[in-house]
Amino acid sequence: MAFGDDDELVDFFSDDRTAVSTDGKTFTPQRWSTPISAYRDLGSARLGTIGEGHWHAADGEFAYIEFDLDDITYNAADLDHPRAVSGT
Repeated sequence: MAFGDDDELVDFFSDDRTAVSTDGKTFTPQRWSTPISAYRDLGSARLGTIGEGHWHAADGEFAYIEFDLDDITYNAADLDHPRAVSGT
């Protein structure tokens, strides 16, 4: 994980995904990451609002998804549940 000067997550790396061969018979470990380039206060939470999902393939890194979060709605019933607050 990588954090910026303000202690916000700016990138997350994982090596637990695989790339499938063109014949679909073999799988090769593949790094991926989720760089986040902007944060914003949405309601009572500060969230990463602009980011991407990257594959780090042998022939180069590329973004397979881009997101720009404008708004978020929480399931209010889940927020009222004691486990939603305590994290247990």
